[in-house]
Amino acid sequence: MRGLNACLGAAREGLGGIDLLVRPYDATDDPELWATAYRWAERAASAGLGLTVHVGEFATTSIAAALRVPGLRRIGHGTHVADDPQLLDDLARSGVTVECSLTCNVVLGSATGYQDHPIRRFVQRGIPVTLATDLPMHVCTTIGQEYAIASTLSFSPDDLLTFTRNAVAAAFTTSTRRAALLRELPPDLQPDQRQTGCKAPSGCLPDPVSSGRRNAAITWRAPSTPRGAIRIGMSRPAERYSASRC
Repeated sequence: MRGLNACLGAAREGLGGIDLLVRPYDATDDPELWATAYRWAERAASAGLGLTVHVGEFATTSIAAALRVPGLRRIGHGTHVADDPQLLDDLARSGVTVECSLTCNVVLGSATGYQDHPIRRFVQRGIPVTLATDLPMHVCTTIGQEYAIASTLSFSPDDLLTFTRNAVAAAFTTSTRRAALLRELPPDLQPDQRQTGCKAPSGCLPDPVSSGRRNAAITWRAPSTPRGAIRIGMSRPAERYSASRC
């Protein structure tokens, strides 16, 4: 509660949003725990804060409850939404944006490989997605590299531009700032830009098998935390979710 109150106070100083994580992470649909999360979310939304929930990274257990969070605008990861057609339908109807962290999801075992990541299925269902880094230092990535990896998954430069527009649309910022960010983006790409696209980076593409990080991910997936814990974090400015030019 102290963390929530700090965030509510910081909202008056310009904080844009918060990130909720209900524990045991990805492993509970306990109505009592989620009722607490809903009360916190209502207070945050009433203070003008945007809401992200970390969920669906390693299991489907908490996703349905997360989609009922008042004021929910973004989901962090959501990889395993694609495991359940009903959850996929619910997410598509919600209009919530999914923050896809391709490298982090592969390194930590949320997705078995880049080609198996559900980002394509999200796009096909009309679910707005963005690209994000999540743990850039841990998994050796940058936002530019995430865009380059998406390019190797057959997303066109127009698709990548759409991801950036989605990021701006879902940013926890003012309408004036959002409009200014959108004006910085081209309305569309010229034919030569569509043909060129982004080149895949070399030398730092994570290999979840050879890097030895998969075992660490398994340990992290089952944290030793008290039952009923709800983590709350402050969201960074909108620029974190904007594309760097690649």
